[in-house]
Amino acid sequence: MGDEQLPLDLWWAEVSTEDLQATVPKMQEYGALDLVECGRAVAKMGDWDDLTDAQLIELGIAFYVKGKVERLMEAYRLHRMPSEDTWKDITVYSMMGRAARMRGGWGDIVA
Repeated sequence: MGDEQLPLDLWWAEVSTEDLQATVPKMQEYGALDLVECGRAVAKMGDWDDLTDAQLIELGIAFYVKGKVERLMEAYRLHRMPSEDTWKDITVYSMMGRAARMRGGWGDIVA
């Protein structure tokens, strides 16, 4: 049975597992400093200076998501369908943002 024929719950679990397995090694390799610094730049624009590293990570991820959504919208403006990879990136960044908020950062994921 192809992925499109799986019940939604099984498809969702399978895709999420694949995304996680592809993402964790990258998170371990890259760390979170770029996200903290990106978040710090976003916070500075709003004169917001009392944020934790986890909150700065979340802001950095939100900035990355904004870029991905802009990619989507540009594709639609040009009457094209955006790449599957763009949707995947938005999903992964969303889960990263949720993890940063719920877990207080990367904790045991990023060495």
